[in-house]
Amino acid sequence: MINFELAEIVRTLIASSIVYFPAVSIIGYGQAWAAKKVGDNTGQSLGYMTLNPAVHFDPLGFTMLFLFGYGWGASVPTNPYNIEGRWRSIKLVILFMSGSIFSFFQAIATFSLFIFMSGFYNNSFLAPFSSIPALFIAFKFIIERYVIFTTALTVVYAFWGLIRLLLFFAMRRDIRLYARVSEYLFLLSLLILALLFYSSYL
Repeated sequence: MINFELAEIVRTLIASSIVYFPAVSIIGYGQAWAAKKVGDNTGQSLGYMTLNPAVHFDPLGFTMLFLFGYGWGASVPTNPYNIEGRWRSIKLVILFMSGSIFSFFQAIATFSLFIFMSGFYNNSFLAPFSSIPALFIAFKFIIERYVIFTTALTVVYAFWGLIRLLLFFAMRRDIRLYARVSEYLFLLSLLILALLFYSSYL
């Protein structure tokens, strides 16, 4: 007898694996691109301004996707101390919040596609054919997971970006202290978010 609950879990895990790579690649590329535009070439110089999934893959983030229902890509290195000139504060906000911004754009785009596909299927001339709707429904489910994943990443990157922004303004005179405290706060924020997402994932 087929265990439908297990089948649903497997289907969700497969779909989550599929959406992980394009989502984190676009976000990572966007972060490096945005950083370059505001004056920090760190991400570009280290090879992060690419859509190559291997560059943006993070083993821990990928594992967390299955354990807690959310994950993340490789952290794109940035140096806020490279940001200078006019409108510096606005540039810093863009630098720290770019991950959330590119996650949000993906969530909006895929949600729009999901709505379009829902209306198309309900009124489609393909309905009498059994095989095509099955593939259509599978693709629609992947898009649904894409929306959920990028929405979660929007929250995660906004949370972490805000912490880094506030931390930088508090420690802008000491780059070493900023780097050290930032690393510890990153681990702490991941733990907090993991607990929050895990409680809602159960």
